[in-house]
Amino acid sequence: MWHKTMPKTDVRSILALSVIRLRLDFMVWYE
Repeated sequence: MWHKTMPKTDVRSILALSVIRLRLDFMVWYE
């Protein structure tokens, strides 16, 4: 949907989601 109209925002959102997911993984691992 977005990637066709706004590729930059899509990439940024994907990066943000990946960073959030990594943080959640770290919290789970170090808990």
